[in-house]
Amino acid sequence: MSTHLNPPEHCSRCTKTEPLESFLVSSESIWLCASCGKRFRVELDQFRREYTSNPKMAAGVKLLLEGLRDEYALDLEDPDLVETPNRVARMYTELCAGYSTKDPRVHFDTKYPTEEQQLIKVQDISFVSLCVHHLAIITGTVHVGYVPGKWWAGLSKFGRVVDAFANRLQLQEKMTDQIADTIMDGLEPLGVIVVVRAQHDCMSKRGAHKADSMTTTDAVRGIFLSNDKGVKDEFLSLLAIDSSST
Repeated sequence: MSTHLNPPEHCSRCTKTEPLESFLVSSESIWLCASCGKRFRVELDQFRREYTSNPKMAAGVKLLLEGLRDEYALDLEDPDLVETPNRVARMYTELCAGYSTKDPRVHFDTKYPTEEQQLIKVQDISFVSLCVHHLAIITGTVHVGYVPGKWWAGLSKFGRVVDAFANRLQLQEKMTDQIADTIMDGLEPLGVIVVVRAQHDCMSKRGAHKADSMTTTDAVRGIFLSNDKGVKDEFLSLLAIDSSST
């Protein structure tokens, strides 16, 4: 934080004229009021991202708002809209954070040897993603079953793999295959099954407007393909039991 003899009249983030403080962001100073400065510190501490977000994305959102202004006489000087481009840019930066993990198999770098070859089920891994066609929200759950070969991994690793793919522009069918293939490559199990159930805002909030629609996809690998020893039936049976009890 720094001071300046001649700060601007208004906060860089809002229209307040109260005493301002200067913060260094990307080698440039921005001037914030007390409340915006507090938000800056919180976001920088928790997420290590800059309050000003991504300027190019923010500029794109501004163009979208200008289009809405031209179509619907939107008042872009409304205090509620002034910061919207930066807010939306930060939101999409967060929702696309999965791209920062170039190879999600890295989450299985830590794994443990095992001689047990029994079904392991990791259920109800929640996720939020973005439809690649409409940039609309997808929300759902991922259910994973695998039979170890030589290795098993901590439960949190599966959640991290899901997030690595979900936090991108996605197709549900593609994401389901990506998760299954990553588990196969990273853990080398005897087999894996991944079931994804999700609701798509591009289906429920627009277009067909089918509010209660749910899409289910699955990817089956290894011994689950042949249903060796009924392992696929066992997984689906357990999934049905758990689902019916909630």
